Amino acid sequence: MKLLKDIAEIRSGFPFRKKPERVESGGCCLVQMRNVDRSLGEINGNLEMVKAPDNWKDQRLQSGDVLFTARGQTNGAGVFASNVSNAIAASTLLVLRPRDLVFPSYLAWYLNLPHTRERLQSMQAGSSIPFIPIDELGKLTIHLPPMELQRKIVDLVLLGQEEQVLMEMLRRKRLALIEGAIRTLLK
Repeated sequence: MKLLKDIAEIRSGFPFRKKPERVESGGCCLVQMRNVDRSLGEINGNLEMVKAPDNWKDQRLQSGDVLFTARGQTNGAGVFASNVSNAIAASTLLVLRPRDLVFPSYLAWYLNLPHTRERLQSMQAGSSIPFIPIDELGKLTIHLPPMELQRKIVDLVLLGQEEQVLMEMLRRKRLALIEGAIRTLLK
């Protein structure tokens, strides 16, 4: 078991002073809470292009950063796996930059586990909009097997997700087949 602060650098997203202004081009991509898909442990959706604020380049995301939703009732993590070099995280997210000991997808998966989310809820502060302070998140203990085992776990999780997609496709096709057979019988 390792403390999260020992296996990843933890920082907050970019603190905009006012609402970010959307632009068509020439700005930077903004990753927001809605882009974090905790069920898949990844960043999804189209990222908004916003006017690049001053001093944003120090806050650029790197492929492999784990973005964590620290505000609200449901916390979750996703891996920024993009090669976009001009993306930053919104202030509602925490950026976890894993060190060599941890595979980013494993860390996101671990943070999204039900028992981990229960532990994270006990760390929440604030009354109207709960949040997890960086210092508290850093104290979270992470079960850290060797890298090869982390990769195998991630591979198994991905296989399970692929199976769910295939089973849903099969369910829809079976339903369409049954409906077609019923239509044929009614003719």
